[in-house]
Amino acid sequence: MAQIDWLNTSDAMTRFNKELADAMRKTLLDQEHYASGKLYNSVKSETKSRQKKIQSVIKSLARGEDIDRTRYNVFLSVSQILTWMTRKNKTVYSSRKFNFKDIKQKRRIAYSIQKTLQQEGTQLSFNGKPKTGWITENYNRHKIDIDKRLAKYVLADVLENIDTVLRELTAKDPNIKII
Repeated sequence: MAQIDWLNTSDAMTRFNKELADAMRKTLLDQEHYASGKLYNSVKSETKSRQKKIQSVIKSLARGEDIDRTRYNVFLSVSQILTWMTRKNKTVYSSRKFNFKDIKQKRRIAYSIQKTLQQEGTQLSFNGKPKTGWITENYNRHKIDIDKRLAKYVLADVLENIDTVLRELTAKDPNIKII
C-alpha cells in the first residue's frame, strides 16, 4: 500500500493542539486554579507523526483529571490550608490575596475556609463559575472545530500524494489504466 506523507495534516494538528492547550490554561485561570501555578505550567501539547497515524497528546499533572471532575465536600487540614494560603499570596497568578494582620487572624481564616469546604465543597470559584470541566469542556468545544478545519489538510495531503498511490496501483495490476 502506498505511504501518504501527512505533512499538512501534522502541521495543522500541531497548531490545533497548541490552541487547545492555550484554551485549557485560560480556563484554569478563569476558574482560579493557580495557587502555585504548577498545574497551569504543566499543560503541554504534542503531536507525534508515524507512517499511518498522527497522535495528538495534551499532557498535564495527574491531579488535573481530578480537578476536571465535579468536586464536592472535601476535608483539608488547617495546616494544608495555611500552606495553600501562603503559596497563593506569593504567586504572580493570584488576583485575590489574603489580607491578615497576624498569624492568629490567618488561622481564623483557615478554619473558616475548612468549615466552608466541608459544608459546600469546591464547586464554585470566587467569580461564581464552576471549577470543573477544564479538560472536557475545552476538548468538546475544540473537537467540532478541529474536525471541520482538519478535512482540508487531509485532502491536501491525499491530493499531493495521489500520483504515488496511482502509480503503485497500476504497478500491481496491469489491467488498470490511468487516463
